[in-house]
Amino acid sequence: MADLTFAKLNAVLAPAPFRLITYPDARQNELAINFHYLTNGQVIDSLNEEKVALFFNHLLKRACMAQVIHNRGKNTAEGDFLTSYPKPSTSIAVLENETEYYVTTLYQFTCKALLDESQIIATTI
Repeated sequence: MADLTFAKLNAVLAPAPFRLITYPDARQNELAINFHYLTNGQVIDSLNEEKVALFFNHLLKRACMAQVIHNRGKNTAEGDFLTSYPKPSTSIAVLENETEYYVTTLYQFTCKALLDESQIIATTI
């Protein structure tokens, strides 16, 4: 079954924001995410900062980029062609505050999961 790896996400980001911290007891390994690297230089100083949308925007954008690279040259019949991280839809730009233009971006994510969620994988065709 196919899915993206954190190594593939790291490959579309520079410098790589994902790092695995391993401990002698493998059940306690941690995935560390460097927020600064993932969000093109944004800084987070507190867990109370309102930057969750920024985090998910950058994460899903990079997952889409990594999926495009993963799928290059693959035949859809191989079962390894990922479809979980499609390109987002974006609205037209809207002027706010008389000087700033904003767009609304809609990301979708699709996965396949066992009913008890003990296994969750990306979708493929």
